[in-house]
Amino acid sequence: MRYQRDNNLSDLTETVTLYREELQLRPLEDPERLPCLERLGSALYDHYRLDRNISDLMEVVNVYQKVVRCSAPEDPKRAYHLSNLGLALHDRYLRDAKTADLLEAITLYQEVLQMRPPGHPNRAASLNNLGDALHDRYRLDHKADDLAEVITLGREAVQRCSSVDPNRACYFNNLANALRDRYLQDLQVWDLTEAITFFQGTLELSSSEDPNRAKILQNLADALHMRYGRDHDAADLSEAIGIYRKVTALRPLGHPKCAISLTRLTSLLWERYQQDRDTSGLVQVIALYREILLLRPTGHPKRAKCLIHLGEGLWTWYDHVGSIAAISLLDGVEAFEEALQLLQPDDPDYSRARQGLDKFLGTQQPREIPPEPEQDDKVQPPDEDEIPQPQEKRREDGRISKMFGKFKTLKF
Repeated sequence: MRYQRDNNLSDLTETVTLYREELQLRPLEDPERLPCLERLGSALYDHYRLDRNISDLMEVVNVYQKVVRCSAPEDPKRAYHLSNLGLALHDRYLRDAKTADLLEAITLYQEVLQMRPPGHPNRAASLNNLGDALHDRYRLDHKADDLAEVITLGREAVQRCSSVDPNRACYFNNLANALRDRYLQDLQVWDLTEAITFFQGTLELSSSEDPNRAKILQNLADALHMRYGRDHDAADLSEAIGIYRKVTALRPLGHPKCAISLTRLTSLLWERYQQDRDTSGLVQVIALYREILLLRPTGHPKRAKCLIHLGEGLWTWYDHVGSIAAISLLDGVEAFEEALQLLQPDDPDYSRARQGLDKFLGTQQPREIPPEPEQDDKVQPPDEDEIPQPQEKRREDGRISKMFGKFKTLKF
């Protein structure tokens, strides 16, 4: 099809229209009706992936349900049909959060897996799809048995896929996500260590031009930071910082996740400053706070918090170094004053901004270098609601997905 060559949505829309017209001309007893339904379902699914119109997805589910009803149990493509219906239901669950769709998808994936025993060329993909759905169910009810099965399925998928399988990075990533989640549940360090190994493997298997390169790097950096939080090995923190610098380079100004990535990098740099008290690190933190503030214009719901972060960074410099440029001193005062104007008095951050302003208004220069600042005087890193937590979304057509690091296979 021309669409497959040029990736033109209008061509795909016309294709869907033609398949719909063809279906109208195929009576129920026509042996070509089933292939026509297959073609229509595939074209509609491609259309949904491009424009994310929920009506397309609803029609995909309806068409694939008809395909399953029309195919005989002995049909050699039966597993393929069941798998496609499972994928469509799973995607609808991710849109509408209706548990019934997820449970039906799991049932279909389990049936498909039984039809693809060890040695089947598509068993690894089926293991991955079932594991992906079970992982979503785990996120609903946090049953350890589901997560354990996800890991078992993921290990087999990694073991059975060939070294040239285009979905190998997908299987590595999904297994790493499951191991990381089990670490968060049980705090067994070997799970985190193995998760890091598989995240590193995912990175090695992906190309530098991969559109999801930033998410792959982010997953690895976040896992390294988790291990730093446990073992306090400065090498893990430094590596995480280096990786997040690459993430921010891949998400420049204008990227929808630019501010989130800069916030995360700033948080890591602040942690390192707390350990080594290197003022060059604090300079970077303040510079990044200023950059993030530009991405939080007037009216942005997180502008006040960002102003507080900048003000606290400037105060820490003053408290640590013992002097500050007049312009920066004024910046600190103005940051806290604007934050107070944006916050309600009953907001928890209001008193935080008030205290920060009082510190600046009470300063007199010059002053001598003070002792190490008290805990209350330290800059607080960005709050958790501003820091991206490890998440995952799925792939489409065997590629890494566009949303938070998960993968999935569609056609096989």
